[in-house]
Amino acid sequence: MKFTAILDRHRLALLACLALAAILRFVNLDEAVTWEDEAVAFHTVQSGTSVEIIREMVATDATRAPLHPLLLHGWLGLFGTSLLAGRTLSAACGLAAVGLVYILGRQAFDRSTALLACGLAAVNPLDVHHSREIRMYECVVLVTCACWALLFSFRRSAGVGRQVAYMLAMTALVYLHPLGGLMVIALAVGYLAMRPGMQLGWKSWMGTQIGLAAMLAPWAYRYLDHGPQEFPRAITARLVLEWPEGFTGGNAEAAWAGAALVIAGIVASRRKGEAIGTTGRAPIDRTSAALIAWFLVPPALLLTYSLTRHPIFGERRYLLYVGPAYLILAARGLAALPTRPRVAVLLAFFYFNVQALDRRVYHICRPDLRTAARIAEADDPSAPIVVVDNNRNGLYKCMLPYKNPSLPAQVFPVRRVLEAMEKLHAPPAPVVWFAIERPKGMPWKPIPERLSRLYVTERTIELPYLTLTYNRLAGSATAASPVRR
Repeated sequence: MKFTAILDRHRLALLACLALAAILRFVNLDEAVTWEDEAVAFHTVQSGTSVEIIREMVATDATRAPLHPLLLHGWLGLFGTSLLAGRTLSAACGLAAVGLVYILGRQAFDRSTALLACGLAAVNPLDVHHSREIRMYECVVLVTCACWALLFSFRRSAGVGRQVAYMLAMTALVYLHPLGGLMVIALAVGYLAMRPGMQLGWKSWMGTQIGLAAMLAPWAYRYLDHGPQEFPRAITARLVLEWPEGFTGGNAEAAWAGAALVIAGIVASRRKGEAIGTTGRAPIDRTSAALIAWFLVPPALLLTYSLTRHPIFGERRYLLYVGPAYLILAARGLAALPTRPRVAVLLAFFYFNVQALDRRVYHICRPDLRTAARIAEADDPSAPIVVVDNNRNGLYKCMLPYKNPSLPAQVFPVRRVLEAMEKLHAPPAPVVWFAIERPKGMPWKPIPERLSRLYVTERTIELPYLTLTYNRLAGSATAASPVRR
């Protein structure tokens, strides 16, 4: 009876973690403000057939990874073509990844570690953030977890079906993002670390790698025939050390506490000899070594590439898929603590994560494009919207998903309007909306002088980080309407 009660409490706690993960990822999902990469991805999958989508993706997406656009296209075909429908794919992947973190925790250590890791993953700010946007990163996290779960499962058995599933999961990982190739290397290191306890022999493992190479061959040249998008950011010691902060709420103190828990978990695992292949003299147990490979190999390879070729290290979303390993190792250290310190540390982690969720997920400083589009649609749906921003038409791309396609009004970047005026020697329309970005802490770009001389502003609406104005040609301007705020 007592065992049944404990089991029921464990299951209830697991369900509570999954419910919390679902709430954080799905609540007000349609109200999240879009950003440029998300808008481009959303536009790409509406380009037509699968062939046309791939052609558009190759032209607009620096990753050139084809699997997510095709998955998203099929998803939108089932659930509709709204932003909400597109975001639910990422949210569903994020929720499933939290469930897989629990399974991985049990495979690697025990039920207590698994439950704690599941709880940490449920409130991980980076995962929640990327679960609420139309990009491939949460799909990458989910497939990465699936790859490692299959690798751990080879300690029990290594049937042909399981080997094929492992090969297909690695293939999907690389087709989701080229950085998936770094995780394939980490998986190989993990296999070597756990090799003595594996049912998967050398020949069978090599067979999965050969099959992976054959599956990737048709697309590999797409990843290699161009340089990646570079980020003008100096690679400093602080940048290298701070990226794990995102998994613990973006707080340096929490990151150091997480590192201490990881070390404590490694020590506890070595003492108890929980992992297969542990020896009395080994400095680290084999399971922890595999998880450390998951956590450190991709960042190390990405940093090396950045220092020698192209500087792309520093974008936290590029390393999102190593987060589960970090959280499982931290959860192992947390489980090794006595009950009261464990509860205190867990509450502290939740406190930092909740703060980060409020600041970095639900209240991001982005222009309120949704409200701007609704106002323009309600007041004058025939007037075009001219977007003035500081980011090479980035705001224009973000505005596109909010435009009602059934309405006649079009959305244009201000640069294109000026170019058209040069060719046609005529203003774009008798009345226009100007959507002017006002970035936080940065000077905002005014309406170009040539346009400001032509139009008289009749109405101004101030929105978060955005000014929306309704304008009429000077020769046909009517009495100015009251300013609305």
